[in-house]
Amino acid sequence: MPLTEKGSEILSHMEKEYGTEKGKEVFYASRNKGTISGVDSEEEGFITIEPKEGEFLTLPVHDDADAPRTELDVARAIVSGELPSPQPFENIVLYDMRITGTGTSFRPKNNEHVYRPPENFLTEDFVARCNGLPVIFEHPSGSALDTDEYRERAVGTIILPYIKGDEVRGVARIYDMDAARLMETTHTSTSPAVIFRPHDGNVTVDLDDGSHLLIEGIPSYLDHLAICTEGVWDKGGTPNGISTTGDTNMPETDKEVIRKGFEETTGGKEDKKDFGGREEKDSRKDEEANIPAWADALLKKVDSLCERMDTFDKKDRKDETEEEAHRKEGEDLRKAEAEHKKEDKKDRKDRKDETEREKGEEEERRAGKELEKGREEEKKDSRMDSLAKENAILRDRLASVEVGVKSLSRELSHEEKDALAMAQSRADSLFLSLNEKLTAPLFGETPISYRKRLASRLQKYSSKLKDVRLDSISDSATFEILEREIYADAVSASASPAFLPQGKLIPEKFTDFAGRVCTKYKGDIKAAFAPWVQRSVPFRVNTDLTSKK
Repeated sequence: MPLTEKGSEILSHMEKEYGTEKGKEVFYASRNKGTISGVDSEEEGFITIEPKEGEFLTLPVHDDADAPRTELDVARAIVSGELPSPQPFENIVLYDMRITGTGTSFRPKNNEHVYRPPENFLTEDFVARCNGLPVIFEHPSGSALDTDEYRERAVGTIILPYIKGDEVRGVARIYDMDAARLMETTHTSTSPAVIFRPHDGNVTVDLDDGSHLLIEGIPSYLDHLAICTEGVWDKGGTPNGISTTGDTNMPETDKEVIRKGFEETTGGKEDKKDFGGREEKDSRKDEEANIPAWADALLKKVDSLCERMDTFDKKDRKDETEEEAHRKEGEDLRKAEAEHKKEDKKDRKDRKDETEREKGEEEERRAGKELEKGREEEKKDSRMDSLAKENAILRDRLASVEVGVKSLSRELSHEEKDALAMAQSRADSLFLSLNEKLTAPLFGETPISYRKRLASRLQKYSSKLKDVRLDSISDSATFEILEREIYADAVSASASPAFLPQGKLIPEKFTDFAGRVCTKYKGDIKAAFAPWVQRSVPFRVNTDLTSKK
């Protein structure tokens, strides 16, 4: 790394005093221990930022004149495919991620199939609503964010939402580098949190297998987008909510840049962080360099030299004083070197024994890791086989439900609407005479299904056909024969005195042998003669002859 003017001056002075090799050794040992500071300049082509508590992360800077210059330029390049995702930029990383999918999916936790209509979500209005959407790590315990949950979980925001295929996606700016690392390893999917109100148009349909289907309307509120391991809109497949594939135009792949930055920050050891509670546990290395005894003795003398070098511009020293100080420091150096040579011989043997012992321990650790790796691979293969079977079953269920959804949401033709109206009109008077309530056709119900439903309600009046399963009859001609007989039995039953309405007359029209249209009535005979019945008039006889009333 290039040195500052101060660093170059101190290094030159030490090389003159102790020789080239020994001077460099003393200089860099002093710098690593922290005895001298301000000797390193920023590396050309890189910037150094300080995220927190003294940890440093180095990221590449774009020097190409045609390269994107702002975070919005980079985001647009990711959307157009000119740059892959992710892209480090200044103190953030830009990721392409899914905000929501559309179509049919399944929520196992609620045993619920869900249909998210594309016409409600793949719109300019919905995309505009996604601007500034908070990106958090895992969903909170409640349905929406509050102040505490936002502080604990927020890692970034959506800055450029857009539509791609049947999904709404967006480029997010991620500030949390720990989260960015996990987004390339374990947490590779997303899950949106939306809130529906009673007036938003949701429709729930119960299915035969005990589950239910939710047909969503337009949500009233978008709360957040959660980073997670698996999302509902992966639709049972491989988690793909976050895009982390493709080659990069930068010097290293994006993943290696991020990992390299964290290795430089933590000394190769990862900080453990629980993103549910956001409690950090530091595992830093000891920052003090491992300095041998002879060099430590030298560093004690270098301290005074560094203090003098820092004040060169403020004080003038006499040549005699400097020569005396240098002579004294040289004598101390020679004494320290002599002591080092005595100790070095003894330390060589100890280091050799220590090296052999460490080598044996390393072999044991390597063998243990290989054994553990084999076990993990076996467990992983078993889990993958199980997940593959479950995903295949889930995809089959989703396909059948999607067919049902399309049939429910299909617009009926004019002929089908006329057939429904005719079936309803035909059954209206018969249901009235039987004191039955006639129901209208259901949403999306076909004429043949409606006719079967009406006939099944009248089967109890037919002694011969009351046990026949009409829904299992697929031939329309056969069903029409059965339908006529069921209606005929129901008409006969309606003539029974048990079904005659109280206080009402029901007209029935027929044509006699001469072709005349006649009307006869059935029902309560009292209702027929009620207009001619003399009403009683209440009166009272006054037996009190003395009363003037």
